[in-house]
Amino acid sequence: MTSMTELIPLMVPLDAEAHHLAAELAAEQSTPKKGKQVYLNCMAVYAVHRYLQWMEWKTDLHAGDSWSPYLSGLLDATDLVLPGKGRLECRPVLPGETTFTLPMDVAEDLIGYVAVQLEEPLDLVQLLGFFPAVAPDNPLEVIEVADLLPIDALTERLEELEAVAAPSSTLVNLSQWLQDNFAKAVETGWQTMEEIFGSRQASLAVRYATGQRSKQIDLGIGNPVALIIALTPEEEEEEEEITVLLQVRPTESQTLPSGFKLILRDASGDTISESTATEEDEFIQGQLSCQPGVGFTVTVALGDVSVTENFTF
Repeated sequence: MTSMTELIPLMVPLDAEAHHLAAELAAEQSTPKKGKQVYLNCMAVYAVHRYLQWMEWKTDLHAGDSWSPYLSGLLDATDLVLPGKGRLECRPVLPGETTFTLPMDVAEDLIGYVAVQLEEPLDLVQLLGFFPAVAPDNPLEVIEVADLLPIDALTERLEELEAVAAPSSTLVNLSQWLQDNFAKAVETGWQTMEEIFGSRQASLAVRYATGQRSKQIDLGIGNPVALIIALTPEEEEEEEEITVLLQVRPTESQTLPSGFKLILRDASGDTISESTATEEDEFIQGQLSCQPGVGFTVTVALGDVSVTENFTF
C-alpha cells in the first residue's frame, strides 16, 4: 500500500449550503452527541460529492442513508450514491486520528471508502485517499490512514465500473435480414412496426422500403423512443448496395425530448450525420448507402446517456 507521506493532499472547500444541510439533519437527531456525529458525517459526504462533481461524475446526494433523518444517525451512515455504479462510504477522520472505523452494514454495491480529514472551522477539508471494497466474507472494521491509496485510484475504479456498465450491442448483419426475410431481426431484439406502434404503424411506415424493423430504446428518461430502420436495395447499382434509413420516434408521446440526438458513424468512427431534436420534432432521421462488408454504428443519445447499435452489410 501507499504510505501516507506519498499521498498528495486534495483540499475541498465546504460552502454555506453544506453546513446548512448538515445542520438540518443534525437537528433531527435524538441527542447532541448523535447530532454532532451526523453533522460531521454530512461534511465528509458533501466533500466527496463536491469533488466528484468537479471530476464530472454523477452523484445523487440525497439518495443514500446518510441523508435520511432517521437512518443517518441510527446507522452512522456516510454513503454517497453514484447512479449506475454503486455507493461510496465517505468516512470522517478527526485531528490526530490515524485510523477510521467502518459501518457494520456493508452495501452489496459498495465501491469503496474515501477518508476525509475534518478540522475546524470546517470550511476546507482534505480528501486523504481511497480504499477499495473488500470481499463481503472478509469484512473490515478499521482502516489505517497509512494504507489508503491516492484519490486517483477512485477515478480509476469508477472508469472500470463505467466500462463494465456500458451497454453492449450485438453486431447486426443487415444482409441476413434481407436473405431471411427479417427473421434474423427478432434474434437481436428488433420487432415489427406494428408490435411497437400498434395502429399508428401504417402512418409511420417508410415508403418504398423492402423491409422495416424497430427497436425500443431505454435511456431512462421517462419518454420511451424507438429506433426504426428501413432498407431499400439499390437495383440499378452495378454492385450490391442498400440505402439505410434510420429514424428515432417517441413510442408514447407526440414529440421527442429537446436535444435528443441520432448520430451515424462509419467503421472508422467518423461521423456521417448527426440530427438533433427540437421541442416540436416528432422524429429525427439519418440516411446512408451501404455496400457488402461495410460496417457502421448508430447512437441515440440525450445528454451524457446513450445507446449504440452496431451494423454491417
